[in-house]
Amino acid sequence: MASWVRAQGKAKADPGDTVARLFAWMDSDRSGLFFGVERTAVQALDRRGRAAFAGAARSRFQRELEAFRARGTKDLLGPDSSGLRRAAGVLKTISRAGRDREGYLSVVEAMELAPEDCEALAEVSRALRRPQEALSWVERGLKLSGDGLTSHDLTTLRMDLLKRLGRGDEAVACAWEAYVKGPSPYAFGELLRRAPEGSGRGGGRRRSRRRIASGSRTRSGSTSRRRRQSLRSRHHRKQGFLEAFEREVHGEGRPPPTPRFLERARRKWLPGAAGGTPAARRG
Repeated sequence: MASWVRAQGKAKADPGDTVARLFAWMDSDRSGLFFGVERTAVQALDRRGRAAFAGAARSRFQRELEAFRARGTKDLLGPDSSGLRRAAGVLKTISRAGRDREGYLSVVEAMELAPEDCEALAEVSRALRRPQEALSWVERGLKLSGDGLTSHDLTTLRMDLLKRLGRGDEAVACAWEAYVKGPSPYAFGELLRRAPEGSGRGGGRRRSRRRIASGSRTRSGSTSRRRRQSLRSRHHRKQGFLEAFEREVHGEGRPPPTPRFLERARRKWLPGAAGGTPAARRG
């Protein structure tokens, strides 16, 4: 499908005709072959094609919304609103890909705000270099999702935004909270990735960086070679650190870790992150 869409653009075909054929295929699709095709199409279309796609999707959404309101029903999950949900999903996909924050919000205001919408709006805000606004959307989505599956992506996004805003201690505390809720090697890997420099038994990273910065520059390849060696050493040290923690906490035959054990493990393996934020450590 992406190849066909690109070929239409290179052949200077009418964008309106291309979009009309896409919608015709989507409407007549009974086997699910074109399910989610809008995600592929919006990436393959050129600028004129995306504008035509967005305009057609917005018109379809408005028609479906007017028909839905004319029926007098308020059940957005019922069979009568399937066309509205499909039109809204297509328009959301196009708006998210085009970083059209206002267009996405117009759909959300007409429908219901879901955690997935908060994640999409946070991604758009981050792409527009508005990290504080993105963080507010993430926190709103976490309140809506509770302990749902969507909260994992939102939690990861929240940690990234906190780090970008210079609130690294809060990002570590957030990673620790996520690990305590669901202890696993993957969750601990996320925690380790966000740990302060020099924390845990794999310390010395800052010193290795200083050695690289002050290394001999008489030969052009000397510093880059030392840097590659340091990065490899750092990778192996981190992997060994993670494997050792996994054996100690999640080893075969070991019971699920208790909160007391996890707190003790944090002091042992991540002393730099103990207590979460500086305020918590002072208190």
